[in-house]
Amino acid sequence: MGRRAPDPLSLAAAKARLRRAAREASPQDWIRRHPGRAAATALLAGLLTGVATTSAPDKARRTLAVRLARAIGDLLSD
Repeated sequence: MGRRAPDPLSLAAAKARLRRAAREASPQDWIRRHPGRAAATALLAGLLTGVATTSAPDKARRTLAVRLARAIGDLLSD
């Protein structure tokens, strides 16, 4: 409660901060910061796409697709 409110930024400083935040929010930046996760996600997405086009029985294909989708979600949420 004893904290002072920060001084407002100038227009130029606010624009610079916004540009920097936008640059850091790009997919390329995320991939550079998390190369292992990005590779694993790409691999799982490829497997998920392959599963969707195979002639495996519907129940097995659906089960595998759900598990792969969860794995991708887990990778991205960390």
